[in-house]
Amino acid sequence: MNLETIIKELKAQKCRITPQRKVFLDIMYNNQDILMTVEELTHSCQLFNSDINTTTVYRNLELLDSLGFVYSMNIDRQTTAYKLICHDQHHHHLICSNCGKMESIDFCPINSELLSLINEKGFTLGEHSLKLFGLCKNCSETIQS
Repeated sequence: MNLETIIKELKAQKCRITPQRKVFLDIMYNNQDILMTVEELTHSCQLFNSDINTTTVYRNLELLDSLGFVYSMNIDRQTTAYKLICHDQHHHHLICSNCGKMESIDFCPINSELLSLINEKGFTLGEHSLKLFGLCKNCSETIQS
């Protein structure tokens, strides 16, 4: 998904593309493979527009989430990080525990055997996600140096 698609959908939902929202969308889009906290998003946005505050960031995250454009993940009990959903197909993620970089992998471990086990438990699977944590290539090389 590209930035123009997101802006088009926002306009179709009667949302204005204010200068603050444009900066926010640019930051999210340009960092689409990194999970960012609200604090990180606010700081990054303020580098381009000092009128952007934490409330603005939360409001825009809520809007993008309601349209299915944002992915969120609890980093710990108190912190949530966000990124744009830029893939239209089902995928899972590799996440660097050091820098937060996120890469998509086109692999799904859900197979017929697992679905059978899930059905035997009387559970109806709605959605699922697989997150694998480790170190990205850059962080691995930096730590080993």
